[in-house]
Amino acid sequence: MIKARTMKAAVVVADFYADIATALLESCNRELAAAKVQVLRTVHVPGAMEIPFALKTLAKQYALQNTKPNMMIALGCVVRGETYHFEIVSDICARGILQVQLETGVPIGNGVLTTESVAQAKARTDKGADAAKAALRLAKLCNDW
Repeated sequence: MIKARTMKAAVVVADFYADIATALLESCNRELAAAKVQVLRTVHVPGAMEIPFALKTLAKQYALQNTKPNMMIALGCVVRGETYHFEIVSDICARGILQVQLETGVPIGNGVLTTESVAQAKARTDKGADAAKAALRLAKLCNDW
């Protein structure tokens, strides 16, 4: 009988919209618990622009310890305002997450909401679970589960 390995995850949460971040994290954690994924660490950062740096830092730390997580998950929210700032933050965050994923080989579920309003974001906090599901599917692919 083959014993199943425990999948491990690290989560980065941008707290700029604290209530949305909390709800995203709760839905993500429910999904990870249901899949029996061990959360090694949850890191909170101020905003979406800081997410890629935190992901890269975690990946480096785990590589040094030789305990690379099977997946990482990015959670947060960027709400469109009256200036171009929304596009800058959204684009930099998404590109940074992709870059870290490709450089480290660690799948990252992207649960960073980009919405027109806070109300839209609140209605989509279940996307934390979707980000966890996406990361898990890729981790299983990488590990031939």
